[in-house]
Amino acid sequence: MLMIKKLFPLIFLVLISCSKPTLEKDIITIGLGYEPESLLPLFPLSATASNVKSLIFNNLLKMNEDLVTFSPELAKSYTFSDDSLKITFILNSNIYWHDDEKLTSNDVVFSHNLYTNKLVGWDGLSYKQNIIDVIAIDDTTVVYIFDNKTPFMVMDAVEGVILPKHILSKVEVEGLFQSDFGHNPIGSGPYKLTHWENQQYIQLEKHEKYFNENKPSISKIIFKIINEPVMMVQQIMNREIDMASNIPVIYLDKISQEDSNLEIVNYTGKDYDFIGWNMIDRVSFNQLKDSIKANPQTFIPLVEPHFLFGNKRIREAMSLAINKKLITEKLFSGNADPINKPYVLFGTKQLNTSNQYDISKAKEILTEEGWIDSDGNGILDKNGKEFKFTIYTNSGNIIREQILDILVEEYGKIGIKMIPQKVEPNYLVSDIVPNKKFDALLLGWNAGIKPDFTPLFHRSQYLHPFHLTGFYSPEFDDMNNKLLQSKNITDFNYNLDIVLDELSQNRPYTWLYTKNNILVYNKRIKNVEPSIISPYRYLEYFEL
Repeated sequence: MLMIKKLFPLIFLVLISCSKPTLEKDIITIGLGYEPESLLPLFPLSATASNVKSLIFNNLLKMNEDLVTFSPELAKSYTFSDDSLKITFILNSNIYWHDDEKLTSNDVVFSHNLYTNKLVGWDGLSYKQNIIDVIAIDDTTVVYIFDNKTPFMVMDAVEGVILPKHILSKVEVEGLFQSDFGHNPIGSGPYKLTHWENQQYIQLEKHEKYFNENKPSISKIIFKIINEPVMMVQQIMNREIDMASNIPVIYLDKISQEDSNLEIVNYTGKDYDFIGWNMIDRVSFNQLKDSIKANPQTFIPLVEPHFLFGNKRIREAMSLAINKKLITEKLFSGNADPINKPYVLFGTKQLNTSNQYDISKAKEILTEEGWIDSDGNGILDKNGKEFKFTIYTNSGNIIREQILDILVEEYGKIGIKMIPQKVEPNYLVSDIVPNKKFDALLLGWNAGIKPDFTPLFHRSQYLHPFHLTGFYSPEFDDMNNKLLQSKNITDFNYNLDIVLDELSQNRPYTWLYTKNNILVYNKRIKNVEPSIISPYRYLEYFEL
């Protein structure tokens, strides 16, 4: 059993009431740590938004838990052509959108064209790079045509949910992000959105015309926005919510000891946290942004480097100065592992979980790079400039806030002044990140099912929101391209190891840890099976 590492605040003890309200029959209430920024699948979504979106939309096929094979979803079957360059999907004939319009293969073609439209800037675009065309043969038959054979053709075809042509075709591509669809989506999934009260809750109701014969038994799902972890715990113990994911480890002993009606499930996760180093000068970047958009190959190399983190050796020193084992043991009680390279869900190499903490080596590198404490004030300096930097993270994430406290202390040991900033998530992603108004970021990603680092590091995505750091390496781009063009799994794993080693050497990120996911739910809910893909992936099969 996990041990509590700090006393609970007095307010928490007071809030756990002895009288517990009765949860509503046929309704599940789920706590969300923060409000989804949008539910429009065309644009980058947080894990929270993706979890809600997964109940509203469908893919052609549903990936199985082995992350390799697929089961029917919108498509009831698929076949390869004799030359293995075409995949024909046969759709179910009884699929309806939430507004009662029929879903057809024309929606599939429309969705593919949207995802591949460069004006959209979809973060999964590389999945579609080997697809030449998508053709609707009739209302229930659609053919994907590829230019070459790869091990991931089915995955590439079905990546991305199907979107309604009859609604989104009326919206100019440039206006999609600002459109009402992100807060009033129409999908084909088991649940439809019926109400969204900003910063309070999102309500979903059962889709009565859902094509699957195993229609959801739960009639209504309420996602309640609860920003503070202590309030999340209070509400699940007080029967105000039924379920919550990723409750901090420090609260688990309290829950297990005091509430026998709650189940705690610890299962494999796919998310990881990292520090992203801004490798480029903000002023230089913003001056050249329009030129980069027109001619990236010419203008990206002209962006000036960040005065600190444009130097690979400085990034190495910053990584060596972090005691990742301290972070995982203190904050996760062993429920997380340190990592030193990108986290992938499959491949030939085992996860490198060595600590790589070497404060003496970090000091040595900084001294060799000219950073010394010339005036004895405890802060390193060079050419009259102190070594200090600002790092941002999203407010409301108690773990990341605690990591910042640890980092302030760790970096202070080697004469570096770190200034932590916690800001509202939407402000972070809409202003701080795209305009490079940061020196470093403490954030997290979900590892993709298919390892693809194009959105994060490839020059073709230099202006994409996910391309956080300004990393630019033609050598890496070539390696990544070769990875995506692998002809079989053996070649893919070989090329993947090369890409992972290249990134770990260049250190655009300092990869910190990957952790298991935690789901807490009321035992009145039956058939709960959290998935590595989403804790609520099988919610349509839950019963009360």
